[in-house]
Amino acid sequence: FGTDEVKNEITERERVFQEELRTITIYDAKTAQVAKTLQLEPIQSPSRRTSTPSLICNKKGLFVKETYKVIVFDTNSWKELGTLENDSSTTGAAQPNYLEIAPDGSSYYNTTTLEAKSIPDNKLIARLNAPEFITQDQINENTQEDKMVHPSFAAYSHDSKKVVITATSLRDLYLMFWILDLNSGKTTQVGDLYSLNFGENIDYQWKKSFQPIQFTPDDQKIVFGLYQ
Repeated sequence: FGTDEVKNEITERERVFQEELRTITIYDAKTAQVAKTLQLEPIQSPSRRTSTPSLICNKKGLFVKETYKVIVFDTNSWKELGTLENDSSTTGAAQPNYLEIAPDGSSYYNTTTLEAKSIPDNKLIARLNAPEFITQDQINENTQEDKMVHPSFAAYSHDSKKVVITATSLRDLYLMFWILDLNSGKTTQVGDLYSLNFGENIDYQWKKSFQPIQFTPDDQKIVFGLYQ
């Protein structure tokens, strides 16, 4: 192949590849037939590293997690309901993998802005009220380990009324847990490194990372893992 032929071939393959990655196919579970095909808009400056969006489906609709936004579709008409755009962050540019969507699809929580907003109109419902949480520009040589800097995991209760939120300190040597009540907007601290008993054989100084947190089915307890 000549140089121009190679360029043209690569351009065409990139076009087809992106079109395939931007196609969502909906199947009828009973007949296994295609019920609907959704075609997303092309990505600006596509790359072979670009992966297909992740999908979440619940009673509210179909949530398509893009790189910098989440598109919501009505699962009855398959019409686009709206877009959850990421706004300014307390810790940097937010991406959809930092968005937790309520089981009933009524709201989402952004782990970087610390805010819960309604779907699909993005109206503020509640914000985590935690004085221990500081922004990157507030860090100085006197910052103590009881100040939270890094958002960690968050998870909705099964009834979609509460969010459990975790964060770690500057050097990840300290952690805290809160519950955000979406009905009242109240923030309650439920634990930290010193109030939780990790057992005699666990040295927190050597911890590696936290695993995702979740509520138990009755929403009365929270469970998380510590990878060491």
